[in-house]
Amino acid sequence: MSITLTIEDFKARFPGVSAPDVVIQDFIDMVTQIQPCLEANYSDAVARMIAYNLVAHFCEESSGKRVKSQTAANGASQSYDLGTGKDGLGATSYGRVALQMDTAGCTGAFTASGVVILCVGGRNAP
Repeated sequence: MSITLTIEDFKARFPGVSAPDVVIQDFIDMVTQIQPCLEANYSDAVARMIAYNLVAHFCEESSGKRVKSQTAANGASQSYDLGTGKDGLGATSYGRVALQMDTAGCTGAFTASGVVILCVGGRNAP
């Protein structure tokens, strides 16, 4: 058993999650650190879904805002929950799905160590 995670496959599975390709690739690379645990404990399909849900979680967390509620049928509206940054994998539905699917504890690498994602913007001084 061996799973391969790609940007294209991620985008096909999670079309509503948006991040630059380079960021998605970095999160894929980060998630592959638990790939041996996933492959040892789950079928390829389950391991892949846990991994991709983690990538989606990290993409959502890195955006700095989470959709809290939506309306549509064209009274278009969205409200955001900026969160506290202390909710861990429970902060997004993607993280919660990964936690629920992971009965072997592979995601513990991200919950126990307190992975923190910071986005910093700015420009270089002249």
